[in-house]
Amino acid sequence: MKKQESRAGNRPLRPLRTRFPLFPSVLILVIALLTSCVTSGDERGTDENHEQPTSPPLQSGAPPSPSRNPIVGSTTTTSTAAGDSMRIDIHGLNRQKNTAVVLELSIRNLGSEEAGIPNPPREGEGSADFQPFFLIDGKNRKKHLPMLYANGECYCSNWEKLELDGGETLSAWVAFPAPPDKVDSMIFGSAIAPPILDIPVKQRTARSEHSATSDLAPSKIWNLRSIENELADGTVREETGDEVSISLSTDVLFDLNEATLSTTAREKLKQVANEIDDASDSSIKIDGHTDSSGTDSINNPLSHERASAVEESLASLVSRSNVEFEVEGHGSDQPIATNETKEGRKKNRRVTITFAR
Repeated sequence: MKKQESRAGNRPLRPLRTRFPLFPSVLILVIALLTSCVTSGDERGTDENHEQPTSPPLQSGAPPSPSRNPIVGSTTTTSTAAGDSMRIDIHGLNRQKNTAVVLELSIRNLGSEEAGIPNPPREGEGSADFQPFFLIDGKNRKKHLPMLYANGECYCSNWEKLELDGGETLSAWVAFPAPPDKVDSMIFGSAIAPPILDIPVKQRTARSEHSATSDLAPSKIWNLRSIENELADGTVREETGDEVSISLSTDVLFDLNEATLSTTAREKLKQVANEIDDASDSSIKIDGHTDSSGTDSINNPLSHERASAVEESLASLVSRSNVEFEVEGHGSDQPIATNETKEGRKKNRRVTITFAR
C-alpha cells in the first residue's frame, strides 16, 4: 500500500481532457446506460420530492428566474464535495438570432450545508476545451463550448457567488454557438454531473438581457470522433479526437493475482511501444484496474504493481528518449462493466495506456 501511495503522491497533475468519449453511437449507448436517472422532458415523472427551485436570481442583471419556466431536464452532481446534494435543472435552450443558443439553468443545493458551485465559463490557462458546461450536437458530432467576450469573460449572466447555502438556488444563463437550423435537440454536459440527453432547441423571441454587450471572441466548436475496436483477446483500442487509449486485458498480461508479465505480454506491449514511438505526446499515462473480487487492500496495490510492470516493459521497448510515464493504480474503483457477471469482471481487469497521437 505504501508503494502505491508513494508513486501516486509524486504523480504530476495532468490537465483534464474533456474530449467527450465514445461518440457518437457508442456515446449515446453508454450515456443512456449510465445515466438512467438523468431526465429530460416528460420523462421526469411525478416524483413529489423533485421540488421546483423557487429562490430568486442571485446575480443582478440576470434574466427572470428560470424557475418560472418548466424544467426540461435535471441531473444530480457526482463529482463535488457536495456529493449528490447538488442538482442542475435546465429550463430552456433557446436560439438567440442565428449565432447563439441561450441555455437557462438553475443550480440548487439540496443539502443542509454550504457547498461550492462551478465558476462561470472563462478563458483559462488550462486545456483549451475545459469549461464547466458544454453542449453536444449529436447529429453533427460537435462539441459546443460557452461563448466568450474578447476579454475572456463569459457571454452569460456571470454569477459571482460560488457557494450556495443549504436549500439555496442560483439561476443563470449561458450562451453557446448555435447549431445548424435543422438541429432540434442537444446534450448538456458538465464537469460535475452526468449529462442530460435530448434538450429541445426552441425558436423564441430573444430577451434583451441575453444580448451581447461587447465584441465576442471566435466561437469554439470542436469535432468529436471516436473509434473503438475490441479484439478477441479483450484488447480495446479507442480513438477520441487526438487521443488514443489502449486497454489490455490483465488476463492476457498476467497470471491470476500476479504482477509479473506473462511470456505472451511482451508481444502485445511491442505493438503499443511502436505506437508510442510514432505519437506526438511525450507523456504516457498508464492506469491499472481490477474487478471487485477481493478487498481494497489486495486490489489497490495489485492494480498499481501491474501498471508499474507495464511501464517497466514499455520503457525498455520504446525507442524515443523523451518519453515520461505516469503510473496509477485504481483497484476496483473505475469499472467499465458490471462486476455481477464473468464477462463484466473480465472487462474490468485491465491496464490502460493513454497518449496523444
